[in-house]
Amino acid sequence: MAFVRNHSNTVSSNGHVGALGMYIQSLSIVLCVTMFVAVLPSAYAGVLFAWHPICMSVGYLGLMCEGISTACGARETDGVVRVQALSTHMWLQVSSTILTSLGFAAIYVNKVIHGKSHFTSLHGKLGSITYSLSLFLIVLGVCSFKRLKLIDRFPSACHPWLKWFHRLLGVTTWCLSLLVMEIILPHPAVLQGIVAHVWRLGVVCLGALMLLALGRRTTSALPRVVDFTMVPRERESKVH
Repeated sequence: MAFVRNHSNTVSSNGHVGALGMYIQSLSIVLCVTMFVAVLPSAYAGVLFAWHPICMSVGYLGLMCEGISTACGARETDGVVRVQALSTHMWLQVSSTILTSLGFAAIYVNKVIHGKSHFTSLHGKLGSITYSLSLFLIVLGVCSFKRLKLIDRFPSACHPWLKWFHRLLGVTTWCLSLLVMEIILPHPAVLQGIVAHVWRLGVVCLGALMLLALGRRTTSALPRVVDFTMVPRERESKVH
């Protein structure tokens, strides 16, 4: 996991940061595999709806989670290593958006087929907001990635604020995706009974671990994305 790799050489006195990364990665994998195994029989049977929870869970709990960790770890690096880490972050987020788009398409088409209305439940409304923010994040990421040179179209004074907003909105969107998953379970077509409640608890733990990792103040490179009062650092406008 990028969060672990990028921190292992620089925070040896703070091993709990690497441990958090391993916990986050392990829990993320367990949650995705559990959802995949639970819904795969329906998908194999040709049920279109089944691809919605599969794509959304892997997209948000798996790929986007790893993408956030990669971006966080990249802030410990400079130069080529930093650019490579941010490129990895970009492709993880693009992959996440592709999967969540497939998941969105699956539920939308499924409702059309069965003649049901769209975005009527709380899950549907919050889900549409989360997905829209995910698309907006891709645009923000492209604009703030210095290697693509689009950020040069903005005043230099705006660069650190643009990146800060991108990080903040990214974590907010990811946390919102966890909430969307929480409010729909248990669901007869997804997870039920004790398995659903344990899975929901796992999602809560994943979110808590990620926020704890992002909130660490043990090194200056860790982003305070949960601190709304933080003034972006000028260093980021030169390297990102």
